Amino acid sequence: MRKLEYRSPRVQAEFGVDFIAGTEHFRGACVDISEMGVRASFREHVAVGKVGSLILHHPQQRMAIPARVVYLVRNEVGFVFCEHTLRDRELVSHLMGVLHTR
Repeated sequence: MRKLEYRSPRVQAEFGVDFIAGTEHFRGACVDISEMGVRASFREHVAVGKVGSLILHHPQQRMAIPARVVYLVRNEVGFVFCEHTLRDRELVSHLMGVLHTR
């Protein structure tokens, strides 16, 4: 029997992201976002397990949230937010609301 795990609802998105891990800097585009993380596409290879600052460049709000790479499928990278504050969660929730209503 397969264990079912809850997955946060995702909202499709189209805006720029940067991922900075130490001295490495990756530029990409957000594909979708949830309260738990982001899926983004990158041209460069981003290694699973890498931890850094994920910067979201939405026209209405810009934010930087600590994140960890949890998967890589072709050019799409899955990030989970780590150690994000209550304020970060509120900003992500607001951003998801903005994206959901467009």
